[in-house]
Amino acid sequence: MGVANCLYYQDELDPIVVGEHGMASEWRGAAIGDLDADGEPEIAAVRDFDGDIYLYDWLEQNEQCSMTSNGQTIPFGSASDWIGLAAGDIDGQLGDELIAARNYDHTIFVFNWGTQWFSVPISTGIVNVSGIAAGDINGDGDSEVVLSTYNGALMVYDFDPNQQVLVHQITQQVITSGDVPCIATANMAGTAADEVILANNADNTVRVYAYDQQQLAFGLLGSYNACGPMNWRGAAGGQFDSGNAREECVVVSYADGDLYFLEFNSQGQLIVFDRANLMGPITSNGNLVSALRHSVIASGDLTWRSDACCPMDELINYRNEDGWCYAYELRTGARCIPMVECDVKSGQVPEADGAGVRLYPNPATAQVFLEALDDRSNGIQEIICLDNLGRVVLSGRYPVGSMRIVLGTGKLSIGVYAVRTTTWSGSQSQERLIIE
Repeated sequence: MGVANCLYYQDELDPIVVGEHGMASEWRGAAIGDLDADGEPEIAAVRDFDGDIYLYDWLEQNEQCSMTSNGQTIPFGSASDWIGLAAGDIDGQLGDELIAARNYDHTIFVFNWGTQWFSVPISTGIVNVSGIAAGDINGDGDSEVVLSTYNGALMVYDFDPNQQVLVHQITQQVITSGDVPCIATANMAGTAADEVILANNADNTVRVYAYDQQQLAFGLLGSYNACGPMNWRGAAGGQFDSGNAREECVVVSYADGDLYFLEFNSQGQLIVFDRANLMGPITSNGNLVSALRHSVIASGDLTWRSDACCPMDELINYRNEDGWCYAYELRTGARCIPMVECDVKSGQVPEADGAGVRLYPNPATAQVFLEALDDRSNGIQEIICLDNLGRVVLSGRYPVGSMRIVLGTGKLSIGVYAVRTTTWSGSQSQERLIIE
C-alpha cells in the first residue's frame, strides 16, 4: 500500500479569510455536479452560519474556484440545521439537480439550475438524519437520493416523473449498533449500479451496501475494519486511481487526520489502497490548522479537460477553521497534491509577501517560462517538475535575482505535470503544466 503525503506548497501562509466567509462559517455540506447544464462542473456548499447555499464555478484554466458569474446564493435563514448536499441527475434530463436536506423542518429540497424545484418531507418518525447522497443505486440510469441516520438506517427516495417529485421507497435498518456520521455513493463493484458507503464510528468500520431493486432491500457487499477509534467525519466516492472502470471511496478520520482511500481488490475484499494526511498546513504563526473538525468533502472531475485521457476525480474540502475551500488530487502511491487554496467568497488564491510565479505558455511543447511576479521574492531559487506518479522529471537551482527562467520541456512525454517553484524569499507555489 502506498502512502500519499499531502504536500502543502503554500505552507508558510496563514489563509485566514476576513469577513463573513471566515472561521464562523459552519460549513455543513458540499457537492460537485453539472448544476446549470453547461457540460462543466460546478461546486455547491451550504453553511449554518447564515443557512445559505453558495454556488461556484470551477475555472480549470488557472485551477481556481470562484463564485458563479451571477454571484448566486440560495438564501434560507440561519436556523436551518443542514444535514448536507448531494448532486445527481434524478430526472434524466440535462444537468444535475442539487439536493439538500435539513433537520430543522425534516425536509428534502431539490434545486434545478439554482432554483428551488420542489421539496418533500423526510419520512415520519426519522429525526436523527446524518447525511445525504445521490447515485444510481438501482441501475436505471438516473440518480436516487439516499439518506442515512446516526443509528444506522438508510432511506431511499426515487423520482416519480408523473408526480414530478421524490417518492419514499424504503427505510431499512442496516446497522444494529450505529454511530454513522456520513454517507457516500460510488460504483465500487463495477456493475450497472452504484453502491452506498457508510462510515460507522461505533465499530470503526466502513461498509459498502448494494441495493436490490426487486427486493427493495440493501445487502452488505463488503466491510473494512480499522484499528482503534477513527472518529470518521466525511465520505465521498469517485474515480481516484484511474486504474479501471470501478470507482473508489474516501473517508476522513479525525483521529489521525488521514484520508483513507478504499477499493475492492481482486478477491472482493474492501481494502485501503492509499492514505493522505490533511492535518495542515502550518500557519505563519506556527499553529496547526485542522482540516477535519467538520470534514465537509465532495468529489468530482474538476479537471475534465486536461485529464480526458485518464479521467480522475478531485476532492474539495471546506474548512470551518478558516472558512476556505481546498481542492486536492491524488497521485496514487505517491502523494496527494493540493491544487488550490481558495477564498470561498472572492475566489482568490492567497499569496504571501514575495509569493507568486507565472508559468507560460500552458499547454506547452518545447519550453516554458517561469517568471517571479514580485521583486520581494529575490528571484526563483529552485524548480522541480513532477510527473503524475510524483517522480521528479526535471529540476534546477538558480542564483539570487533569477526573475525569469526558461525550462526545456522537449523531452517530456505528453501529459500533465506539477511544477513546484521556491523563491529566494522562501515562498512556494505549484502550477499544473500540460505538455502536448
